[in-house]
Amino acid sequence: MAIKNNFALIKPASSLCNLDCKYCFYKDVASNREVYSHKLMTYETLDSIIESYTNEATDSTTFLFQGGEPLLSGVDFFKHYNQKCQEVLARRRKDNPNFQIISSIQTSAFKLNEEFAKIFKEGDFLVGVSVDGPREYHDLNRLHGQNGTFDRVMQSIKILKDYEISFNALCVVTTKTYDKAKELIDFFVSQDILNLQFIPAIAPFDKKEIYIDDAKYAKFYVDSLETWYEYFTHGTVISIRHIEDLFTNIMYGSCQSCDMQGHCSNQNVIESDGSIYPCDFYVIDKYKLGTVQNGIVNLNEYVLNSFLSYEAKRDGCSTCNFYRVCKGGCQRNRGHDDRSFLCKSFKSLNQKHLAMIEDVVRKIR
Repeated sequence: MAIKNNFALIKPASSLCNLDCKYCFYKDVASNREVYSHKLMTYETLDSIIESYTNEATDSTTFLFQGGEPLLSGVDFFKHYNQKCQEVLARRRKDNPNFQIISSIQTSAFKLNEEFAKIFKEGDFLVGVSVDGPREYHDLNRLHGQNGTFDRVMQSIKILKDYEISFNALCVVTTKTYDKAKELIDFFVSQDILNLQFIPAIAPFDKKEIYIDDAKYAKFYVDSLETWYEYFTHGTVISIRHIEDLFTNIMYGSCQSCDMQGHCSNQNVIESDGSIYPCDFYVIDKYKLGTVQNGIVNLNEYVLNSFLSYEAKRDGCSTCNFYRVCKGGCQRNRGHDDRSFLCKSFKSLNQKHLAMIEDVVRKIR
């Protein structure tokens, strides 16, 4: 049955990457399945994805390219994507003149150049650039060989600005930066980058290494809200994903991020061979739902339902003032006590800054 708007997250280069980021969750995911890399996606698989998902939507389809590193698929791959999308739009708009294909990509930006920029401008892409703040923090983990990548990434950001391409910065928070929220935000503002997403570095499945724990992330959460509020009160509005999620959940009961919805959902993650999985964090054999080639409506319902049955709520949630906002968090963002990073984060916010939160809600309503 067709739906109004749908979404697919595409991994055109599978787990292949030209960087060696120490905290990379997808390397861990790939090492926990039978096939580490499915190599580069073919044009035939890409066409099947575009046709299948746009055919199942009445109003719009969103495609997000991720990795590994999606730019390893090459310039011609994304040229082909743009051309195919235009063919589909021409056909679909005969029946619905407002039908849309929304395109975005998340990249290390190490390979980004003017050729890619022209393609992204033509396709009206939103580009997410992974940058962990100033050089001294970015180059701790985001390495090409033994070398830091900060200069190359900042050069790529300049190209995006020159071509007037919409982009945001994705910054991974670790034990090295959990107490640097103000410094990180000040850096991005100084670079005129006002659309930000901060992501806690998640532990591998075996949890033998913890890149950040819930107490440290709670400090980052509180400090980032304080810094955001300081800018807000002086007239500078910074879009920070987890802060916007906080306020939209308070005001409307739902938000953009799946980790604050209180339940898991099918994110239609598609590996380069066309296999489909419900979540970027669980692209492992156990959760394979089917393949694009066999039809996106013919998914394994038993496997999907077993994934969707995850219950985020824990003891104490029913008496917590912030449960209606955090809703238990993501199952991959859990520490040794099986509670989300968000648990201590929201409790800290409630204890320290409830008045600040209420003030913002009054002003933006």
